Amino acid sequence: MWDLHNNEHLIQVISLYLIAYLIYFLTFKYLNFEKLNFKKIFLAAVFIYIFFLPIPYLTSDDLFSYIFTGRVFSVWEENPYLAPYDDFQHDPYYSQLKTVWSVHVPYYGPLFILISGIINFVGQNSLGFLIYLFKFIFILFNLLSIYLVYKISKNLKSVFLFGFNPLIIFELSGNTHSESLIILLLLLSIYQLKKPLVGFSSFLLSGLIKYYTFIFMPLYLIIFLKKGRSIFLAGVWGIVLMSLIFLPFLNAGGVIFNNLSEFYGGKFNYPSVGIFLGERIFNSYNFSFQINTLIFLLALLLISIKFWFRKFELKIFIFYMGIIYFIFILTKLSLVLGWYLTPLVAISSLLINYREYKKYATLGIIFVSFYSLIIYYAVR
Repeated sequence: MWDLHNNEHLIQVISLYLIAYLIYFLTFKYLNFEKLNFKKIFLAAVFIYIFFLPIPYLTSDDLFSYIFTGRVFSVWEENPYLAPYDDFQHDPYYSQLKTVWSVHVPYYGPLFILISGIINFVGQNSLGFLIYLFKFIFILFNLLSIYLVYKISKNLKSVFLFGFNPLIIFELSGNTHSESLIILLLLLSIYQLKKPLVGFSSFLLSGLIKYYTFIFMPLYLIIFLKKGRSIFLAGVWGIVLMSLIFLPFLNAGGVIFNNLSEFYGGKFNYPSVGIFLGERIFNSYNFSFQINTLIFLLALLLISIKFWFRKFELKIFIFYMGIIYFIFILTKLSLVLGWYLTPLVAISSLLINYREYKKYATLGIIFVSFYSLIIYYAVR
């Protein structure tokens, strides 16, 4: 376990990443994929991912936040959006689980809290078992995502680019971040696009893990219209589904909205490149944030209009998802951490399957590789 605020640890982490990326790109270039099959690649991924099972975390203790948030809900039967873990110092695992986030209510969506609560209910009497249960489930999510990448792309290169990407391995299997479930649900929504309501439901569920995936909402609604389905039906079903999942937390009222505003509109030390540069140009964080928000919303509008006038093809949908997320990372996002880049790895991996988008997929993977190293250096 490394502390990125320690310069020696930081150098070790960046060095390991550089070596891992070098091996990753060289293997991709020289590996003869024609002699391989999905089973061999998948088993290799299982072997690598399982290696991280006994390691609680590498550089981020977010796993402990997931555990104690779930304990507030399922063990202490309180609403985590109203009662931070710091209110439960009598919890027998408080001294072992407390982090800098213990004094805050969670920024995660209600579905993630429900899942964390269920896992806590199963393993509430053993912290060691809880940690390994969370790790096992999240590694399983990652392996299921690899399977979905193959089912969508039918391409072993896509499987390799996603499943063996150092950032995916390090942050999702090593550090156990909620992006494991977000990516799984997004991939499931893409896989089920031929069934618009099923695909739309999976997409909504991904947004109820962390809300930022709702930036893709215009694309999914346009698909509904292109498939000749009622957008009213999508709206009603979305309201019903989200209401059911929010139901256990309704007494939080406007607190959830305020927390969202604080997180997605707040000031953090590691914002997007656009916000960072704008603050230095205009000497105002708030003005820079507003300008970058406007840039993102205009880009989202233009992409949505262009998608509307294009004939629906899966590759176009995936490509526009990638462009939207890329712009989101560079402009609107007020806090950028390494694991926030992992959805772009998944999207780029799918695009490598299409000749006309191959260069964009390659650039996406390269961008994530270099930008993740910059982020690690910045958070030191």
